[in-house]
Amino acid sequence: MSEIFKNTCKLLKIEKIKTTAYHLESNGALERSHRTLAEYLRHYINADQTDWDEWTPYAMFTYNTTPHTSTGYTPFELVYGNQASLPTALTKPPRATYSYDDYAQELRERIRATNQIVRDRVKEEKQKSKEYYDKTAKETLTKRHDANHHYEIDEFNDHPGIHFEKIGQLHYSQKAWKLVIKLDLTKTNQ
Repeated sequence: MSEIFKNTCKLLKIEKIKTTAYHLESNGALERSHRTLAEYLRHYINADQTDWDEWTPYAMFTYNTTPHTSTGYTPFELVYGNQASLPTALTKPPRATYSYDDYAQELRERIRATNQIVRDRVKEEKQKSKEYYDKTAKETLTKRHDANHHYEIDEFNDHPGIHFEKIGQLHYSQKAWKLVIKLDLTKTNQ
């Protein structure tokens, strides 16, 4: 990564995320936007799929000017601090005249305020998703009334997603939304 790009990211407080080419799932937001782009393109490209590159700018503009449900804003608005001028707009709102310093200051404040609103909305959306997941998720461990319960390893051997060797006692403790599992190896011969 070049020094100019690093400094630009630092100035704009952008955290550059690196993912490995063989594990694309680690950057889920990007993968989701690629899937949405593919859905847009599917409706417009020809049967031979040879003209996708001609439609990509239109699909990207559509994506970038569509409000996201989690943020309430368009990606264009989050990046540039104002809404995009769409071809369907019959009249353009008058723009105030600024000096460069005034414009930069107002843009910085507008983006800062928008980012705070987006952070709050994303936090709310994550909480809603968590609550929905918690309602629909199936309990895989036997529910007990006491906060701390000791399970023998044999109780989990038939579970398809958990593979334990018979090495000791499993301590299960559930507090709020976190599940903590510890293995006590002191009572084994290994």
